[in-house]
Amino acid sequence: FKTKSVSIINIQSGQEFLEGTYQFKGLISTAGVFKTEFGIVWANENGCFLYDGRAIQDLLEKNGIMVISHETWSSFIIDPVVGYAPKFSKIFVRPEATNVESSSGDAYIFDTVTKAWTKTTAGSVSHGATLTNCQVDHNSDLIFGFGHPGASDGNVIKWDDTPTGQTGVEWKSRDIDFG
Repeated sequence: FKTKSVSIINIQSGQEFLEGTYQFKGLISTAGVFKTEFGIVWANENGCFLYDGRAIQDLLEKNGIMVISHETWSSFIIDPVVGYAPKFSKIFVRPEATNVESSSGDAYIFDTVTKAWTKTTAGSVSHGATLTNCQVDHNSDLIFGFGHPGASDGNVIKWDDTPTGQTGVEWKSRDIDFG
């Protein structure tokens, strides 16, 4: 991984050779990449990508159609934190490690079974907190640490797929707009 590109180097046959270099698919920081059972997943301002050992696919595209617009995604992503919850088969993308006012706990969740995105708002990480890289623990739970810089309030939490109370729902669809 480089900042603006990613290079695939094949080392299978005992010799190294460059399979390809892909522009605009680089990595902003190490928190933005995660190993899954399907391959390597990472996010940047241009998309969320999965390399399965054969090809790179943009998870923001489905059947050649963008499911999240480039403008929406690029304005969301700052310095992403990416994780994978194997129990739920879901990819977790936070906009940045430092929880500033613009993100306030928001995250995009990609369901690898349905190939659908969900956006969460006001998540379990409090305003102003800084996140660690995500990890998978011995129980196959996605965990990460967070705390406020300079404070001794660090916590490790397990990401949970259980929805919490919601006062309102915004529904968007290409096919139905309900007037």
